[in-house]
Amino acid sequence: METWLGPITYVTHLDRLIRVFLPGDPSYQIEAIHQTFPGCRQENHLLDDFAGQLAEYFAGRRQRFSAPIELSVSDFTMRVLCETMNLDFGQTVSYKTLAERIGQPKAARAVGNTLGGNPLPLVIPCHRVISANGALGGFSAGIENKRRLLMHEGSTHASIGGGR
Repeated sequence: METWLGPITYVTHLDRLIRVFLPGDPSYQIEAIHQTFPGCRQENHLLDDFAGQLAEYFAGRRQRFSAPIELSVSDFTMRVLCETMNLDFGQTVSYKTLAERIGQPKAARAVGNTLGGNPLPLVIPCHRVISANGALGGFSAGIENKRRLLMHEGSTHASIGGGR
């Protein structure tokens, strides 16, 4: 799907969203996606519904996604992703704070690494997690895309630069 962020590809399995690829993500290669998910079809009611949700998000009319998802991840990763899903539109939190919220106060780096592998960016809004010093930190689709998403959401951290 074409968006103002660039083309977004998403994959479903048994009527559940399993992967979202954003532009700028090094794994975003259509040929590789078709190799990883060889049974891909382009007709599915969930695909159409999620496309509508994406269009609403990018038009500023949606703040949360409601597509059913499927995650096959470790317990730690599930806790990180679930807590990240609780972040409100435009709200930012540090990797450290997120680690504290899941009961692992010394795991900020592990939280960052986990979010770097988030299979469902936007749906699980990892772009809302920033460094403790206010820098944007990392993002699989690139810092500029993270900044653009935060600006879209009206976050006060959108103008801050910096790496991880």
